[in-house]
Amino acid sequence: MLWVAGHLVQTRAMVLGLLGEPVNTGWGDLFERGAKVSDARRYPERDEIERVMQDVALRLQTKLASLEDEYLAGPATLELPNATTMADQLAFFALHDSYHAGQMAYIRKSLGYPGIAG
Repeated sequence: MLWVAGHLVQTRAMVLGLLGEPVNTGWGDLFERGAKVSDARRYPERDEIERVMQDVALRLQTKLASLEDEYLAGPATLELPNATTMADQLAFFALHDSYHAGQMAYIRKSLGYPGIAG
């Protein structure tokens, strides 16, 4: 679950960078897509991931709230499935975020913790 949480934060930081607000988590490529899980000592502690997650989430919410319709209608900057505008691109990353949040809910439940909701 730690890796999935770190991946979420790393991806959100990357989205901020695409929006002109670069963020360096300090984690390098540990949580990048396709990265292999390695020695646990290489990874940040849970508290560090949570701290960076809160910072990145606040910055991302602020940035998203500031985007104008004209910017969102502009061309996508990455080649993603069915993404031709910036709004499409952001929608792709919202789906990505939801996918991994769901994974964490299942992992949490499989470890014997209560469900996130309900």
